[in-house]
Amino acid sequence: MKQRPDASMDLLREVRSQALDQGYQEYQDRHPASRKRRPIGVASVVILLVTGVLIGIAWRSTAARAPLDARERKNLVSHVQSAQAHESAQHGELAKLRASVDAMKAAASTPIDDKAGQDSAMIPMTGPGVKVVLNDTDAAPEDELGDADLRKLVNALWQSGAEAVAINGHRIGPRTAIRSAGSAITVDYVSLSQPYIIEVIGSPQTIPAKLADTSGGRWMAYLRDNSSITYTVATMDRVSVPGSKASVSHASPHR
Repeated sequence: MKQRPDASMDLLREVRSQALDQGYQEYQDRHPASRKRRPIGVASVVILLVTGVLIGIAWRSTAARAPLDARERKNLVSHVQSAQAHESAQHGELAKLRASVDAMKAAASTPIDDKAGQDSAMIPMTGPGVKVVLNDTDAAPEDELGDADLRKLVNALWQSGAEAVAINGHRIGPRTAIRSAGSAITVDYVSLSQPYIIEVIGSPQTIPAKLADTSGGRWMAYLRDNSSITYTVATMDRVSVPGSKASVSHASPHR
């Protein structure tokens, strides 16, 4: 038998005509509807819509929250800065208090200045000045005045320009002893009674202000403001102080 010229193409035609698996082809022949794309169900559409709505709500909530978060951050930063400023101010106040305490300690450790010498302290003097009154009669026992308080005040008066000082009529010189004897304060071992009246010869125009600016003056003001101690400073046109007697001991500021 004569072979067809295109016999070699038979295999190719067979493969093309039977490309599908035989079983799959039979299933397709029995269920022609499966060849069509199945439409998306209603449930799928609902799920997609709900998902879209939730995404939109989340986005709007985030967008609305952003300004509030910014305000909260701003308020927090403001509170932190305010706290830092307050802390800085407290440190400054603490430094001032420490400096004041150091100045008081220095004043307490400085003996009464020998301004004119012991000989001049023995000469009575009269002139303008100030009168300081101290009284702790109404103070609590723990707030009562001591010899160290009077020494601080006398030192402050010398620093303020006093030319002569007397306490309850007792002239204070560079070697005058101001001590405590039991519950009493003594000047050259003579007990003083309340009130303590300190008469000072010096400029009445300048001494009060200078006194208030010394550590001793600030200490007296502190006692006046924080306990029942009387502390007054009055200017006088005429003050008389007696001459001192020969003293036997130095007026040390230590108790």
